[in-house]
Amino acid sequence: MFRLIRAWDAERELSPEDFQYILTPHEAFRQARIYYELSSDNYPHSHRFNAHDVPWRKERSSAQDERRYAHYVDDAYDFTKSNIDSGWIIGIDTSEQWDYYHNPFFFDAVSNLVYDCFMSHHHEWFEMHVRDAYEKCLDNHNGRKPAPTVKQAQHGEAINSKAAGRLLAAGGIYNGNIEGYRQTAEQLGGEAPAGYDQMLNETTKGVGIAAVSVAAGLGFGRMGAAGEISELKNLHVLGNVEGEYSAINPGPLDNMLAETFSGGAYKEVTLSQNTTFYRSGGDGVELGQFFSYEQPQGILQSRVDKAVLPKWPTGGQSPIDSFYEIQIPAGTNVYVGQVGYQTPLYSGGTEQVVVLTPWEISGIRVLNKGHLK
Repeated sequence: MFRLIRAWDAERELSPEDFQYILTPHEAFRQARIYYELSSDNYPHSHRFNAHDVPWRKERSSAQDERRYAHYVDDAYDFTKSNIDSGWIIGIDTSEQWDYYHNPFFFDAVSNLVYDCFMSHHHEWFEMHVRDAYEKCLDNHNGRKPAPTVKQAQHGEAINSKAAGRLLAAGGIYNGNIEGYRQTAEQLGGEAPAGYDQMLNETTKGVGIAAVSVAAGLGFGRMGAAGEISELKNLHVLGNVEGEYSAINPGPLDNMLAETFSGGAYKEVTLSQNTTFYRSGGDGVELGQFFSYEQPQGILQSRVDKAVLPKWPTGGQSPIDSFYEIQIPAGTNVYVGQVGYQTPLYSGGTEQVVVLTPWEISGIRVLNKGHLK
């Protein structure tokens, strides 16, 4: 059922998986005109409509309300539209299937919340308020991420293969939500459940899935569901998971590093073999503490995906013009999790790997380097 809810109430009243069913501001306001009283004429004269009030719900749905007065303020109509556009109030309908045109948020193959609004004129605060509500909601649910969004395959492509099931299983293990991801595999049907069970059987021998990362080009636009879920070449088995930490369960990283992860949530992993990672940075600065699984494709992509501001509020700068391919030796403890949000442009949301003081690690090797554009 469609409903309007204030963003600061969403963090308490919604479940993390509900956020994929948030509607675009355009669609939310269209439905609000059907299900809510958006004419000030329908409120008693004593009622003062405040800036962030959710309008009254109609007793029964009706034709879309129109703005009654062209040259006068209509608080109910005007405040509601402004609040929906800016994300102070969001529209959501969890009873409908996820739809590309109406639902601008989805969970990717590693359960990161992705924003991909095809409408270019959205208010920049809309995404910010929804993401902020989601992060707090996730903290309220102990950081347990939902399963990937089930999206209809494009052009008849099958997404119910064993490969799909294996990738879902890896995500379920990594996010500590094996049952939720299994339900998604069962929804896909076909050979997906068999692939799911196969992956679980393979990982019960002591090797933990530390991360799953699906490359998405430059990070702009939506990959098709079949494309996301079949990229098993990007499945990373790093080693044994030694611990899981969050803002409410602090781990070994100091606050400055822990806060670079979304919600302060990360896992500590001991590498079971020599492992190759990548990083972007300035020319000649081969080693740093932040790494990724895939080779950076460009300067803007690196900044957006890893939430790297050109200049930080403290005044420090982060030049990026090069990439480096680094081999980290087996036995090294690394810390993996989702990059935290910085701004609507530098939004993060991808996976990152923190390696403490790599310049002090014996056996570390620089395998390759190059320039970025």
